[in-house]
Amino acid sequence: MINKNPYSEKKNDISDKLNYKNINDVSIHELNCLKNNRAVYLKRGNMFFISSKEEALEKKKNYMIKLKLQIFFVYIILNILIVLVISKNVVYNEKKLKNKNCMLPNRRHKNDLLKRQVKNRKVILFNDHNIELINLKRKYNKRTKYKNLDAFITNLKVTHVVNHNKSIITYVKKKKLLFSNKIYNHFNYPGFDFSVLKENNNEQDKSRIGIIKTPRGDIETPNFLFCATKGCMKSTPIDFIKKCNTQVILSNTFHLLIQPKPHIIFQLGGLHKFMNWNSPILTDSGGYQIFSMSFGSVSNEIKRKCAGTPQITKMSIKNKKKDNLNNEEDQVNNNFINNNCENNMYNKKGKCLSNNNNSNNNNNNNNNSEKSVTDTNNLNKQIILKLNEKGAEYKSYYDGSIDLLSPESSIQSQYLLGSDFILVLDECTPYHVDKIYTEKSMHRSHRWYVRCLAEFYKSQNMKNYHEYLNDIYNKKYKTNDKWIKRDKNNQAIYGIIQGGIYPDLRLKSCDFVYNLPFFGLCIGGCLGKDKDMMYAVIKQTMDIIHDIKKKKEKNTYKEKPIHLLGIGQIKDIIYGVKQGIDTFDCVIPSRLARHGYFLSKIKTIETIEKKLKRKLQNEYIKIKLSIFQSDNQPLEEDCACYTCQHYSRAYLHHLYKINDNLLGTLLTIHNVYYMNHLMQDIRNSIKEGNINQIEQKYIKK
Repeated sequence: MINKNPYSEKKNDISDKLNYKNINDVSIHELNCLKNNRAVYLKRGNMFFISSKEEALEKKKNYMIKLKLQIFFVYIILNILIVLVISKNVVYNEKKLKNKNCMLPNRRHKNDLLKRQVKNRKVILFNDHNIELINLKRKYNKRTKYKNLDAFITNLKVTHVVNHNKSIITYVKKKKLLFSNKIYNHFNYPGFDFSVLKENNNEQDKSRIGIIKTPRGDIETPNFLFCATKGCMKSTPIDFIKKCNTQVILSNTFHLLIQPKPHIIFQLGGLHKFMNWNSPILTDSGGYQIFSMSFGSVSNEIKRKCAGTPQITKMSIKNKKKDNLNNEEDQVNNNFINNNCENNMYNKKGKCLSNNNNSNNNNNNNNNSEKSVTDTNNLNKQIILKLNEKGAEYKSYYDGSIDLLSPESSIQSQYLLGSDFILVLDECTPYHVDKIYTEKSMHRSHRWYVRCLAEFYKSQNMKNYHEYLNDIYNKKYKTNDKWIKRDKNNQAIYGIIQGGIYPDLRLKSCDFVYNLPFFGLCIGGCLGKDKDMMYAVIKQTMDIIHDIKKKKEKNTYKEKPIHLLGIGQIKDIIYGVKQGIDTFDCVIPSRLARHGYFLSKIKTIETIEKKLKRKLQNEYIKIKLSIFQSDNQPLEEDCACYTCQHYSRAYLHHLYKINDNLLGTLLTIHNVYYMNHLMQDIRNSIKEGNINQIEQKYIKK
């Protein structure tokens, strides 16, 4: 026995630190630091013992060997349990697929197919007519080896759309089958219906008339949608729009996302109550506004504006700040009348010149086109910060805040707005983008469509969807608000056909979009650089749609309304109607009015031409003409609108001279009534079978 207390000595070595410690808490390194033949007091369990350096090291090593063996046996047992659970899930999923007649290839082909998929890091999205390739979000781990294809797919997030039995199957990582049911049983759109009353099948005339039934009223087709971009028709009370026999309007999701926010409108009762409009409303997804702002002036090509329209190059700092706060609807100059001069150029005085005037003009035109090509290669990073599979990350032009517009957030925003018709999120590419990027963008938009449908299904079938959105927006804006309980919004969703000016891409997009359970279809994307190319793209797209309809069986086929995005000139509308398009939208009627133009029939235009002693090129006239200074007649003699019934051309000319905002209001009322009257005449002419007479009445030749 050693009677000497070890704590009575000075701490001259490490043995003093190890005394009375548990041997399990002492590391081998600390024992190696002991002096040879140095005694130390250690503890094992409840007993203390004295040991030398050599004895302590031997006991410590024996303890570590036993600990490693225990860990090894536990690891083996856990691996066996994991393998058993995975194999059980695979058998369960195979039984589910077999019951739904959606079995994947035979087992002998699964390993080969698995190797090809893993090598390309892609998963197949099945469709009747085409195959979409979806890049996997997570890289394949080479250490993990799946025995068959079922286990591989079960551990990835994949969506299969099988059209021959109209089923949607969704797999989520490490989860069982979510749902596998009939498409049209879930997307039955209660309260909505579209029926065709009469349809022509001639090569030159495929026009049709029909009725779109909604919970808020019926819409006669063909029809025109007026743009209440920010929830209002600029400078015009909504009651005047109602009295002009307007059946449906359009609002912009992106601008309402900026101000006042969709969840604010939802708490105020929805967009209909917010703007005092009880008829149907269509809201777009917000994608076009983001991408048009990103590409800048190239967005004019999508709208088919004149490539040679003079641009304002010198602007004051104040005007630049104002332009950053205004939307693209306000960014228009007084040369709007020259929109139809796609192939013309302008001199410094603003006169329209022919392309064949001289070689200098041709060189300038080529330089401008080269600039536009380089401009499209670089996005405006001040608006759109990032574009990827998740969506578009943008910067608000109102307060500079950064937000993400994804397929899910777009559908959620449109649901909160409470519109009747909503659009899927898509990427709108300009004309000068090459085919490779156009195809890449089209496939990405198609993947976004599937995500939009999934979120739309959730919004229509999830019982506590309002509470779900309430939690999302509380976390987003760091609030603790509790929304008032409301009934669910009944909505119908439209898909958008992409593909640019390329017929093969349009064919793929038509096949994909038409076979998804959308209520209606939209023709979107770039339609070309001039009228001829635009008409060719529209005709090719509609021919593809008609061919798909012919191949469908009558029992499985259901008519879908077709909408043409961004078209509003009278000649374009009549051409679209002849191709079988049902609805149109554009800002032209209200924008013309705000800049002092009023729409007029050919009979009135010919009368004004005699007074002017010159020809007019368009179907709209500027009220500032000097011949109107003492003209006491209405804008049109046979027009029953509020403006023509109460005001003369001379008074409207006076309002223009004093630059009063009342002019924009009165001309907007006239133009809205004129367009509604035009669409009514088109519907009557289709019934009577004389649509060609409409061109003589409304189109300037």
